[in-house]
Amino acid sequence: MRNKSTEGKFLALLAGLVAIPAVGLAHPDDPKVLDRLPRYEGPGYRSGDPESPGAAQAGTFPSSGVNLLSWLSLVDFGSFIDANDCWGYVSPSGREYAIIGLRSATGFVEITDPANPVIIATPASPSSIWRDIKTYDQYAYAVSEGGSGIQVFDLTQIDSGTVTLANTITTGGVTSSHNVVIDTDSGFLYRCGGSSGLGLRFYDLATPSTPLNVGTWTDRYVHDAQVYTYSGGIYDGREIAFCCSGFGNGGTETGLDIVDVTDKGNPINISRLIYPGGAYSHQCWLSEDQQILYLNDELDENGGIFTTTHIINVSDIDNPVFIKSFTNASTAIGHNLYTMNSLIFEANYRSGLRIFEASDPLNPNEVAFFDTWVPDDNASFNGLWSTYPYFPSGTVIGSDIEKGLFMWELAFDFVSFSFPSGIPGSMLPATPTSVDVDITDFGSPLDPSSVTLNVSIDGAPDIQIPMADMGSFFQGDLPATNCGSTVEFYVSALNDNATVFVNPPNAPATRYQVDIITNVAQLVFDDFEAASGWTVNDGSDTATTGIWTQVDPVGTSAQPEDDHTTSGTQCWVTGQGTVGGGLGANDVDGGKTTLISQVYDLSGEADAVGSYYRWYSNGTGGDPNNDVFIIDISNDGGTNWTNVETVGPGGAEVGGGWILHEFTVSDFVAPTSQIQVRFIATDNGSGSIIEAAIDDFDITAPECVVATPPTITAAASVLTHGAAGDFVEPLVGGTIHETRLLGVTTLVVNFDMAMDPATTIAANISAIGLNSGAYGGSVGASLGGASDELTITFSPALTDVDRYTIDLVGMSSAAGSALVASTFEVIALSGDNDQNGVVSTGDASIIKPLFGTALDASNFGFDFNVDGVISTGDASQIKPRFGNTAP
Repeated sequence: MRNKSTEGKFLALLAGLVAIPAVGLAHPDDPKVLDRLPRYEGPGYRSGDPESPGAAQAGTFPSSGVNLLSWLSLVDFGSFIDANDCWGYVSPSGREYAIIGLRSATGFVEITDPANPVIIATPASPSSIWRDIKTYDQYAYAVSEGGSGIQVFDLTQIDSGTVTLANTITTGGVTSSHNVVIDTDSGFLYRCGGSSGLGLRFYDLATPSTPLNVGTWTDRYVHDAQVYTYSGGIYDGREIAFCCSGFGNGGTETGLDIVDVTDKGNPINISRLIYPGGAYSHQCWLSEDQQILYLNDELDENGGIFTTTHIINVSDIDNPVFIKSFTNASTAIGHNLYTMNSLIFEANYRSGLRIFEASDPLNPNEVAFFDTWVPDDNASFNGLWSTYPYFPSGTVIGSDIEKGLFMWELAFDFVSFSFPSGIPGSMLPATPTSVDVDITDFGSPLDPSSVTLNVSIDGAPDIQIPMADMGSFFQGDLPATNCGSTVEFYVSALNDNATVFVNPPNAPATRYQVDIITNVAQLVFDDFEAASGWTVNDGSDTATTGIWTQVDPVGTSAQPEDDHTTSGTQCWVTGQGTVGGGLGANDVDGGKTTLISQVYDLSGEADAVGSYYRWYSNGTGGDPNNDVFIIDISNDGGTNWTNVETVGPGGAEVGGGWILHEFTVSDFVAPTSQIQVRFIATDNGSGSIIEAAIDDFDITAPECVVATPPTITAAASVLTHGAAGDFVEPLVGGTIHETRLLGVTTLVVNFDMAMDPATTIAANISAIGLNSGAYGGSVGASLGGASDELTITFSPALTDVDRYTIDLVGMSSAAGSALVASTFEVIALSGDNDQNGVVSTGDASIIKPLFGTALDASNFGFDFNVDGVISTGDASQIKPRFGNTAP
């Protein structure tokens, strides 16, 4: 635990504390009630006031990377004995306001100048330790455990110093609420909790001053939630509630419920996740890209573990997956958290404000803190309740139970990285690949000229590639390379203080790796929708229930309700339960149950990759987290086995959810013709609930195949163009090879002639046909010998395109006369053009009409008959080159 060197100073301040008067409480046995201490009775602090009376006290708070701008103590607000939640509001004029919940009021404070905050109003609210406030349009909405429904505060005149109570809404049943949530995109408000079994109550804010109750979801108690409307992607337009929930008051089967609330008359519980070690699911917030949900549990810290935040993958809202947890070096209780850019802001009671950087979303790293409770980091309900980091000015506020309202500024240099187009995991051979990076600076500004793509090919020293500033992101290209190569890279940047930042965070020791492949061959895929040929029991199984079976599963909190396959229903599970059955209906009991795959021939597949989706839950029942799920592989038909992974007994991925696991076969066994995989679920304890499932078993192998570029060999053909000298007809005779041009970067045209060695050639290259678009590149010549070559270089490499046009815009000889701008076409069979399942000469029928039997000037652009004009007469020069039949 951190040494609190200023403890003595802080204890001296407690001398003036007064006792808390008796107040009616909604939950008298709640830990927040039991841990109540008197408020701090000293003055606050304003950095804008040189004579600020609380300056000495303000200097006692330990901090790093966070500066205190001001602090309004509860004494500054009046007689209120404690504080709770906080939120923010920005008026149409751009002025900023903090809103803080007080024991019997809601406080509004102007913080446009955060060094000199001004208390605007403290309108009365029901007396309660618990109050929550959110804003929408020009209104603030406050709820509490003290009842009175929703207080609607009119903020239209707040710039003039006036806040009025516009309405009190008591519809929706019980008038108490624990929290309030607003989806500002959809314009709906949601009341959370407030009494045993209460879930969400929905309100339409079409008339902001008069919320209209339009529905409920009460399958479980909801302590807090985030409601988000997706824009774009597969969930476009769906309004989804991420609920911290459980039965009773939330502590029974505590976890995460994901509810589709798009149709207010018919909310649908999409999925449910019970994470390992859950005690009381408290509050959660999405990452900026909505792929990760960070969740805090208010009762899992008991003084013996560090402050814990749970990481849940919600990229598939039908299948949330607990990934892992992260901690810091404090034993305080985790409370409210919010994300902004790549930062996580946590208000963690006795350890105060904690700021984590999460450009690696699975491994957040603490980068700053401000501790409002000096004596200790004990797991008690005192200190910082909440925080709000979303003011445009960058001001961050926090509400402290005993000490009031804090205003901060971030004072640390940091640069975070994100990849808006994703991190490339593969690239085509001989093809540059773009990397897009979005960079956010905190503290000292970013130096845009410093952003660099650092690339190593096959372990060679890094190539430093400056990344172009594209406005909203930076872009650089990984260089083209060949099959068999290994490309690794990281991104670096400097800020104006010349501090270097890298991504991945510990680069260059760790880098992103890119595979050079043209495609991935699927060797095996089994979604278990039909008889799979897999077998159960290796001859030594002992389980009495929960035996592996291939079914459409009947779900419980421990077993999946649905398989993983999007269009399917079937998977392998450990025992089929009964509809309406209990948590342990047909779970694994009495020992082990084994599932064994077919035998697969992977001989010659050195790079084969196996994968499967697995579900495993061992965290419920009377003896949780004491069993394991074992996955093994054999390359001799099951005689000997090697462990691929063992899941459990504790840690990540033992709380259910479909989780993808991938492995390279050769990392464990040599690929042979006798490959098998087995899955073993065990119950060796008493009272434990064990459920496992397997779906979408897959074996693939990356391939890198580059077609040989076509070579067109010409007979001697010398044409004269007046005094300009000799030049070659670029496309003459020969054969156009049937080939797929994927990945081709160079096309060489060979010819025999006597061309002036001083001839220069420049060209523009573009593509027409299947994938039309501009191509870069160059045309060069090796001239003056008995065998001359015209070399056309494509950039990027050719893809599935049927015609390429090269516009010769600068072909001239030593005689000094420039030739007229001319074009010719490179014709390529680019696959199965007639879509008959094979690549054959029949595909030429798609290309031959480009020349046809009635050629005109639109079919070509070169003066083949050298009559000074480009006309249909040139057709007589090109048509014979291909003949009357397909090449």
